[in-house]
Amino acid sequence: MAASKKGPHISRSGDVIVLSRAARPLPAQLSPAERELARGLRAGLSNAELAAARGTSIKTVANQLHALYRKLGVCSREELIVQLTQGGADASPG
Repeated sequence: MAASKKGPHISRSGDVIVLSRAARPLPAQLSPAERELARGLRAGLSNAELAAARGTSIKTVANQLHALYRKLGVCSREELIVQLTQGGADASPG
């Protein structure tokens, strides 16, 4: 899946998403735990890798991702990553 010509290029292999553009600051409204999860997503980690890195279950990671979807108003992992890489007026250094 690719975003617009000015946006990041996203490629997917299984549940791993890879960005071809440097990430922007994370949205300011994210909690420290959500910021950690977002950094892992931007690094292209799978849910299993995120769970292992954070010492949680894959189901916990999935639940946390869905909470991020709701918080940022997106419907998919791809949209979430695009949102996290585009930044915006409410972004702060991440």
